[in-house]
Amino acid sequence: MVTTNAIGGACEELAHVLRLPVRPLGSAQEDFRNLHLVAGPVGEPTMFIKLVEKRAFHEAALAVSAVVRPIGIRTPRLLDQGILTDGRAWLAYAWYELTEFEPAVPSLVERAGALLSQLHAHTTAATPAGLATTSESLMDDLRKRADHLAGIAPRYGRRVRRLIPLCVEVPQPNRCVLHGDFGWRNLGLDLDGQIWLLDWDTATWGHPIVDLGKLIDREFAEDHVRDQFLRGYRRHHPVISYPWPAYVDTVRLWVAAGAAELRTSPERRWVDPTWPPHPRRDRKPMWLGVGVGALDEVGRLVDFHLMTRVGTEDTCLVVLRGPSGSGKSSTARRLRAHLGGSVALIEQDYFRRVVLKERDVPGGANIELISTAVRFALGHGWNVIVEGIMHAERYADMLHKLRQDHLGRSVFYYFDVTWDETLRRHKTRPQAEEFGVDEMRKWYRAGDQLGFAEEQNIPQGSTLDATVHRIVHEAFGDAPCEPKAGSPVPVGWLEQP
Repeated sequence: MVTTNAIGGACEELAHVLRLPVRPLGSAQEDFRNLHLVAGPVGEPTMFIKLVEKRAFHEAALAVSAVVRPIGIRTPRLLDQGILTDGRAWLAYAWYELTEFEPAVPSLVERAGALLSQLHAHTTAATPAGLATTSESLMDDLRKRADHLAGIAPRYGRRVRRLIPLCVEVPQPNRCVLHGDFGWRNLGLDLDGQIWLLDWDTATWGHPIVDLGKLIDREFAEDHVRDQFLRGYRRHHPVISYPWPAYVDTVRLWVAAGAAELRTSPERRWVDPTWPPHPRRDRKPMWLGVGVGALDEVGRLVDFHLMTRVGTEDTCLVVLRGPSGSGKSSTARRLRAHLGGSVALIEQDYFRRVVLKERDVPGGANIELISTAVRFALGHGWNVIVEGIMHAERYADMLHKLRQDHLGRSVFYYFDVTWDETLRRHKTRPQAEEFGVDEMRKWYRAGDQLGFAEEQNIPQGSTLDATVHRIVHEAFGDAPCEPKAGSPVPVGWLEQP
């Protein structure tokens, strides 16, 4: 426990070094592993000082201080640093007036995503000196954590061991600087509304999915927040590594197992044997109390998520949506012809109007039938194209679950065509004899996007050839995967004859 005398002693020693009055920032901080202080006259602060307990925290903050500001990331400037007589390190930063980040503002969440991708994209050249690296194999590290847990908390060790076979290894060929504790509480807003990134003492070198995986349970309680963040992240990383949901689950379990390990193991309560002892060494930080609960919750989510997984790392799901007459059916058929026999085409109209003879109503049976067909085809190793109007209010939940459960790449395209243009195109189609303007008007919804981060717009002026070429390049990288030898052909009703 940090006593009043210990805090006072640190303030007195730092005041002597910095030649400024130093005092605690805010209320008592006995339950935190780091101590926050402020230097300068009352009402006129000039420095923010952080006392850190672990040597790795100190080294990480020093390592990134020379890296992040040159790439345009706003973060407080490091002015001074050192070691106190009791062994704790301190870091003194220039004082900036910042307000709390507001995650309820969608534009800010999107900009926060762009900020993290900026960090990841521009720090891949070389490991900054003194920065620790994440394990080259998270799966190996996860197994070690499970073994350690099995000895000190068998219940949690068994749970982690049971989930490990359901996870996948995270390849780490392109490592970068990771913030390590990215979240709303480590973001601030200046007077101009610019976002600042704070607290670099848990920064490491590793795969960017580690930062993203930690965010899933910490900040993305609602899907729309995650989608807004990833939309911003794509500014610097247009394609997030696939199968990224599977990688994220591995990271989530890895983090939860580590938290449970810290929570249940007395010798791992932030003890660093390379540092001299001090009064805080024997106190368990309160925040570690969430570790066991986190393991239960993450384990439950990983269990459920992996049970519904479909496809493989090599399969691709392409969803084409838009108004009637927008060109999505022609695009789907041309795309399938270009890609060859490895692609199943699933048309909403055929399932709804021909197979079921059903009107397009909320909760319609065709929604589940389409989902089942997609899962069947993906599960047998086939790439899948799904096309249809599929109004967002009725089909978004089903499509969201597909994108969550698919182990491979999922891409979504919305054909953004005006009412007048859809009507003009409809007059040239064979279907013009089957339904007319009144039906078209009922079906038309302007700007009916799903809001997924992966969803892209196809503009009205895009030609059929240009649209097909774009989708082939973006979804398949110009080299679509063929099904494995012996893969069964999906049954005939997957495509309208």
